[in-house]
Amino acid sequence: MSENQKKIWVTGASSGIGRAVAEKFAKEGWKVAVSARREEILNEMSKNENIFSFPLDVTNFDNCKSTFDKILNQFGNIDICFLCSGTYDPKKEQEINIEQNKFVMNVNYFGTLNCVKSVEEYFKKRKKRTYLNCIFNCRV
Repeated sequence: MSENQKKIWVTGASSGIGRAVAEKFAKEGWKVAVSARREEILNEMSKNENIFSFPLDVTNFDNCKSTFDKILNQFGNIDICFLCSGTYDPKKEQEINIEQNKFVMNVNYFGTLNCVKSVEEYFKKRKKRTYLNCIFNCRV
């Protein structure tokens, strides 16, 4: 890894938009930290020399903070956080299920907040211009 190599953290990286973003940035030569709950998929992805696995449950703030700290320890810095963890089950869309909706909100909304809060101080202290991208894909 060169000192000038750009670095990105992608949550929700085991599938969908998150995986596509992680693979695209890795292909472009970025150093990519990938996070999701499905560790086996992350480990498979990390066979790419530019992708590094950091399993994460976004519903747990302490896990978000410690994961970001591990990434910083290994990478030295982060240029972009692309936070796109989310859950959706179209089969459960036809009925109002309070527990399912709580789970969706916990992952899609509060999970994003947990990640944003875990990187907030880091990005406030940075001198360079930075970008924080969040995708919110909640369907209730």
